[in-house]
Amino acid sequence: MRILLIQPPASLDKTVGEEYRTHGRFKALRGRDSVFLRPVSLPPLGLMYLATPLLNAGHDVEIVDAPTLHLTLGETFAEAEAFKPDAVGISLYFHTLKPSWLLTRMIRERLGIPIVLGGPHVTATPDSVFAEYREADHLMTGWGDFTITPLADMIAGMCGPESVPGLWWRENGDVRFNPAEPLPDDLDRVPPPNRDVLANMYERRMYYNIMSRRRNTDVIMTSRNCPFSCRFCYNLVEHGYLSHSPERVLSEIRALADRNIDTIEIMDDTFTIHRKRVERILDGIIEAGLDIDFRIRSRVNLIDDALLKRLKEAGVRAISFGMESGSNRVLEFMDKKTTVAMNENAAQLTKKHGIICHTTWMAGFPGETWSDLEKTFALIRTMLPTTFNITRLIPLPGTEVYNEAKRNGSLVGDWGVHKPQPHVRTEIVGDDSQPFGKTIAARYRKLLLNPRYILRTIRYALFPPNMRLFRYGIDVVLGRLRNFT
Repeated sequence: MRILLIQPPASLDKTVGEEYRTHGRFKALRGRDSVFLRPVSLPPLGLMYLATPLLNAGHDVEIVDAPTLHLTLGETFAEAEAFKPDAVGISLYFHTLKPSWLLTRMIRERLGIPIVLGGPHVTATPDSVFAEYREADHLMTGWGDFTITPLADMIAGMCGPESVPGLWWRENGDVRFNPAEPLPDDLDRVPPPNRDVLANMYERRMYYNIMSRRRNTDVIMTSRNCPFSCRFCYNLVEHGYLSHSPERVLSEIRALADRNIDTIEIMDDTFTIHRKRVERILDGIIEAGLDIDFRIRSRVNLIDDALLKRLKEAGVRAISFGMESGSNRVLEFMDKKTTVAMNENAAQLTKKHGIICHTTWMAGFPGETWSDLEKTFALIRTMLPTTFNITRLIPLPGTEVYNEAKRNGSLVGDWGVHKPQPHVRTEIVGDDSQPFGKTIAARYRKLLLNPRYILRTIRYALFPPNMRLFRYGIDVVLGRLRNFT
């Protein structure tokens, strides 16, 4: 079978532009700077994991990474039409509900082939997705690593839908579904993702992080899910935390080094959970003498001076921390199990070792006051992390904060194709969340314009030169880039 996997575009534009008609899917490379409209562009790792067993089973698979290619909705459909697939799989995310819905309708009306929807939003709310996406034939919930090949067999008529774990389908006007397959006992059973399916993207260096001065970027996952229970997160402990063995992780890293990859983003929610496992991985990297820059994610309470020293020696150049708030009471509301003092200590130690300290913060959590938010802004101002981002709370379906808001009536709106993104009404966020969002965006910009922060960023961007970062910083300061929150 010819199977097309699509990372949907953000665009709702159904037209096919002149640049696409002239230059095809790599139109973004015509003006090189246009590729770097986003600070980070990473490969669709989930789709590569799905493509791997399909390729191993002999299927012809292609991935269309529409966001990275800057494709419109119409151009994304043109890619599907040109490939002439026998079936299409589309990843569904909370921020792409409308374009995915429109794309599903276009494929159904013009190609008339089976359509499967999967991804985190489908797993969280399969019933409402199936009700809205009437043109979709099937939904796939849970992990697809071991069920994507049986799904392809079912579409080919080799077996019935009852044999595919996690599948939702329609039968005689009724919706039927199978329970998702249990998680594997050993994560190493999942084969490494096949990157050849996106070879033309890697060859053109479409994947990058502007904070890195190096050019060949890729991603790996050494674990899945998270053993913690933050109330705003869907990736909770009950979903099952699993990790690859150090040997498997080192094998993947060496394979990427053989492909001339020089920057690796480790996509684990928290890479540093198991100290001994992490140390074995770091020791293997150091012993192999690999010239690779790494970027990882960690909780603030899971790093210390000794570990940071080892991380730096192994090539870790950046650590991202979800610090969330400068108020201890808000951190308690979130069930974050960290403190402001831990936030401060993590930032101080990370910068001391010359590692980029990226921090993320959340505004508008239930119970938060303006006084709490002022503490967050003040902490960022004094902490001066290398980079930071502030986002409004997004009540993702299936999270505790979403479920509680729905129970107590503070959820404004809900998730759906034809609905604005929902939010939680709080003491500082009203029925209309836009004024709050504008306030946070203004405060965020004010922090960016802090002279100390500007000078430090310029110094980092120019010594040695990183012109992508410098140009991006200019655009941020001048207000050319929006949607900070």
